[in-house]
Amino acid sequence: MEHQDTKLTSMRPRLKELNDNPYIMHFKKIFDVIDTENTIYVEGTDSVIKLKLDYNKVKELKVFNSQPAINDIIVSDEVRKSIKKISLI
Repeated sequence: MEHQDTKLTSMRPRLKELNDNPYIMHFKKIFDVIDTENTIYVEGTDSVIKLKLDYNKVKELKVFNSQPAINDIIVSDEVRKSIKKISLI
């Protein structure tokens, strides 16, 4: 499965014993979503202590990332509700 910003790779060849087919989500880019003026950084570095997102940059995104060194996936409230509804987490 491909999207211009992400790629989903099936793990089926690596996990043949699973009934479900898990996927790895690879981001092809790091989204420019950080509010750099209000994010708190470790002094003298670009390491984030407290992340603040720029609303205008994220308002149309559903699933995205924010930093290359962090493997978190950020989801919209719409996606969060869908995940909860079908009991994925």
